[in-house]
Amino acid sequence: MNIKKNLLIRFFLPAILLPVAGGFAAFTLLPDLFEIRKNKEILSTLFEEVNLEYVDEVSPSRLMRTSVEAMLSSLDPYTVYFSESEVSDARMENAVAFGGIGASLHQKEDFVAIGTVHENGAAQAAGLLPGDLIVAINGRNAKGRTVEQVEAFLNGQAGAAIRLTLTRNGQQVEKTLSRKEASRSNLAWHGMIDENTGYIKLSHFGPGTAGEFGKALTELKTKSLENLVIDLRDNPGGILQEAVGLCNLFVEKGQLIVSTKGKNPANNRSFSTMAEAIDTNIAISVLLNSRSASASEIVAGAFQDLDRAVIVGQRSFGKGLVQVNKPLPYNAQLKVTIAKYYIPSGRCIQALDYTHRNPDGSVGKVPDSLVSDFKTRNGRLVRDGGGILPDIVVDRPSAPAVVQSLLDKGLIFDYATLYRQRHDSIARPRDFELTEKDYKDFTDFLSGKDYSYTTESERLLEKYRETAVTEDYFDALEDDFDSMRQQLAGAKKYDLQHHREEIKNLLEEEIAARYYYQSGRLQASFPEDRELQQALKVLDNPASYSEVLTVK
Repeated sequence: MNIKKNLLIRFFLPAILLPVAGGFAAFTLLPDLFEIRKNKEILSTLFEEVNLEYVDEVSPSRLMRTSVEAMLSSLDPYTVYFSESEVSDARMENAVAFGGIGASLHQKEDFVAIGTVHENGAAQAAGLLPGDLIVAINGRNAKGRTVEQVEAFLNGQAGAAIRLTLTRNGQQVEKTLSRKEASRSNLAWHGMIDENTGYIKLSHFGPGTAGEFGKALTELKTKSLENLVIDLRDNPGGILQEAVGLCNLFVEKGQLIVSTKGKNPANNRSFSTMAEAIDTNIAISVLLNSRSASASEIVAGAFQDLDRAVIVGQRSFGKGLVQVNKPLPYNAQLKVTIAKYYIPSGRCIQALDYTHRNPDGSVGKVPDSLVSDFKTRNGRLVRDGGGILPDIVVDRPSAPAVVQSLLDKGLIFDYATLYRQRHDSIARPRDFELTEKDYKDFTDFLSGKDYSYTTESERLLEKYRETAVTEDYFDALEDDFDSMRQQLAGAKKYDLQHHREEIKNLLEEEIAARYYYQSGRLQASFPEDRELQQALKVLDNPASYSEVLTVK
């Protein structure tokens, strides 16, 4: 290492580190300034000595990045450091209109295939179909490429033309399309699902969510709307103020919806409804699952605390942390958790306890000793520390092994592609149903296809066999094990019929998506949607609805 580099590190490193730490040291609420200054000095000296003395050449930037990421990973997954180049790349992406082809992709052996085609996207306009194999992009061979690599070629500046060479039904097809700027509606679908019940599914809480939702609600109210289902399943959240605005449509003006509380009093804020509600009386059911997070949980939790809706489904994710971006020297940035969310009853929805970690460093749920009881407006008991627990829990069983194998192997998808090639049209999604002949055709389609799978019974039998070997019982039981294995293999032959309804429902949803896009897939799922059917059941019975929202 040369003298010049040594001098730079010894004299300029403290000047780099001190402004960063100094900015935090200026924060008057830090509990122990001596500890911070002491450890800052240790870190600065350690960093300097390693760079100067370590036997091999090291990169100061890479070493700093490693230490920063290790430090932040001990906090939570949302507190993240961004280098100058990462900040610059993000600003460039925001400055340039970014576009794509409007389709999802999936791997199909050596090629990447078109998955779901999005309505009104570039892929739809160009006539791309699910199942098309991408052979070349702008003349460049795409065989052997991963989904991520193909996406990198397809995404870019909006308006730019892309020439795709595809294989469809064994025939080569050429398509030229122009990237369209990525625009994503906050509402996946809305409409009436029976004579008196409206349904609105939110995909996320992006800009304008509350306005879009209000417009959809106003449209539904022109019909015989008496009840409403708000579907927040798989909704990862988004903008806090949009969640408050949505609640405002159904809750009186001036009602506290959510507050944030942090170590710094400047981060303590309250968010209340600001306008008159559209409808404070309509019966509402909110659907949740384990992938409903953040803003979704604020809406569901506020409605639960205010006894404004019946919550149905599974416990939500439990993301109750607030982040902001803080500028750092040399144009770097820090996204840091500054507060927690608290809903009207006063409870926090955060599920994972990043502060009190397990002995091995892993993160666990908030322990029962730290969970508190709270009351809703009507006096119902609710608890914190674990997301939102629905008023009516509907278990979601895992898919049978044969069903999961058909999905993993892409055979449900492939048959839907074949069905679309053979049929020009189908009934409306909610009316579409496969016939016995269609299902027989599907089972014939599977002949010769590999969808081997291991059932839970087979796994348990193998575990018992291993235990018998360990305990020296296997020789005496070998014939019994062989007999049971053969019986299980014989029983598996009937799995396609035994699980016929589950498979048939998935086929109908996938086929509906071929004709009516994602909204068609959603509507086709309604008849067998366990959470939705439970919500409709309680909404159709005013006495049951009131009973759920009343103190037992």
